[in-house]
Amino acid sequence: MHLSENEGVEGNTFVVTGGLGFVGAALCLELVRRGARQVRSFDLRHSSPWSDDLKNSGVRCIQGSNFIDPLNPFSI
Repeated sequence: MHLSENEGVEGNTFVVTGGLGFVGAALCLELVRRGARQVRSFDLRHSSPWSDDLKNSGVRCIQGSNFIDPLNPFSI
């Protein structure tokens, strides 16, 4: 089966964990380039060397953690 370059990307919304790192930022920018409707970067850091490029491309950067402590799962 052959998929076009943008198939499954165009018009969809994506959340990229670790989106402020080298690989995550590249993925966010590529998703935007391929026509994603919205791209969200989720990372522990509030900024990185790629933050400006991401924001200028329309990526929303969200600082936070997706870690849930198994000993105290309701401590969010």
